[in-house]
Amino acid sequence: MKYTWIDTDAGIDDALAILVTLKNTQVLGISLSFGNCPQHMVLRNVTRILSAFLEQHPEYPVPMLCLSAAHSHSKLVKKDCDKADYDCWHGHDGMGDVPDFEASHGKSVCEFQLTDFASSVQKAIDFAKSMKQVLTVLSIGPLTAVKMLLQQNIADYNLITMSCAFPALFPASNSPGNMSSFNQPNSEHNIACDVESAAYVFDNAKQITVVDWNFTLTYYLSQPELQALNSHSTYLSAFHAQISQHLTNKLIEAGNEQYLCCDACAAHFHLIQGNKPFESQKGTVKIITEDGENFGQSVFTKGEGNAEIVVYIQGTNSWKRS
Repeated sequence: MKYTWIDTDAGIDDALAILVTLKNTQVLGISLSFGNCPQHMVLRNVTRILSAFLEQHPEYPVPMLCLSAAHSHSKLVKKDCDKADYDCWHGHDGMGDVPDFEASHGKSVCEFQLTDFASSVQKAIDFAKSMKQVLTVLSIGPLTAVKMLLQQNIADYNLITMSCAFPALFPASNSPGNMSSFNQPNSEHNIACDVESAAYVFDNAKQITVVDWNFTLTYYLSQPELQALNSHSTYLSAFHAQISQHLTNKLIEAGNEQYLCCDACAAHFHLIQGNKPFESQKGTVKIITEDGENFGQSVFTKGEGNAEIVVYIQGTNSWKRS
């Protein structure tokens, strides 16, 4: 059994990441960060995701739920993180703009008691240790919350993040980032939301495994595969089909026929780690914090270091290499 903590800024791709992690590991807690949309929206989105999952799996131990980072810690932030993205990849509510899904199915959204972030993560670390395991923190939003943990000397966990863009490691996609619309052409979203916190984490974490933006452009779901994923005659499948439709439409409008799983790729790596062969490169990552064209850029140097960049997973079935 794997034990997981998820820190998320829950957009649509986060929903898939959370659901597959809930299904395949014991998620001890989920913390809610700003990022794709403001933190109060993330709270609503995660309670909907968790409610849908528990509707189908009522026997599952309810994870702790916490507020982590409400705002960026950086002096310079070029994206307005106090509202949903203006291009609305995730919808105005960050979850596909289908707020009436539960009511239309005669279901309700559960209410969960919020607990303290740092002490709850420590509790999860201690529980995993009691089970002779090491907790994995899956960071699929800005790295602000991880910085907060490191500053409180809470670091005894495996850290996996979906962040950064390393085009040189992925010649087929060769994308420098996904923040051009915010005047950060060489930055990835989870880095760009809090550049200074990202720099702190890469400088201070004992180890950090990175599933980067270019990896997510390489491992994707085709439209038939997405339809197959959403075709099960269950409430949970119908829920994901509804919320994912908005992102599907936006991708098709942008000329991309594939469904980019983004944060769910990091979750997938967490699930296969130790079970399937994968390739990675080790070294150090520096985040450029000076304003300019390269603001927020992730610079990887191969060699000794605390960072491991995942570049290939063997035998991924639907999650495949292009």
